[in-house]
Order: sequence, then structure tokens, then C-alpha cells
Amino acid sequence: MFEKMSQHTDLVTGMSKRVGVDWEEVIMANPEKAKEYRSAVMQCTKCKELGACQKFQELNDSAANAPDYCMNVELFKEMQQG
Repeated sequence: MFEKMSQHTDLVTGMSKRVGVDWEEVIMANPEKAKEYRSAVMQCTKCKELGACQKFQELNDSAANAPDYCMNVELFKEMQQG
């Protein structure tokens, strides 16, 4: 279980960086956002596209948006706007 959580934490952090969302900065500015980060990680654990996500991150240092299959694509879009 801890390995799975660690893996998905890395995927959420990696995807966030690629789409320009800096969780560390967001949480420092508003500690309540830590709950959103935890929720994003938990949402990521439900994803069926783990391999595609890993490949996307390997091939892209940055991206305008997360791929449509991403369980957090809408959250990332909201955060990019806010």
C-alpha cells in the first residue's frame, strides 16, 4: 500500500510540474490546499492508465494540459487558471 501511494504521489507531482502547478507553492500560500493534494493522489490511485501516464511524463518535460485520461485533469485546469 505504501509503495502504491508513493508511486501515485510521484505521478501527481510529476504531472503537476509538467502543467505548471507547483503544489509546494500552492500549499505554502494556502495550507488548506494540502487536502486537495491528498485528494488528487487518492484520485490518481484509481487510474487505469498508469503506464500511459508514466510514458507521457517520460516524453514531456512540460505540457499545456494533462492528458484527457488523467483522473485529475479538471483539477489541474482549475489550478492553472487560479
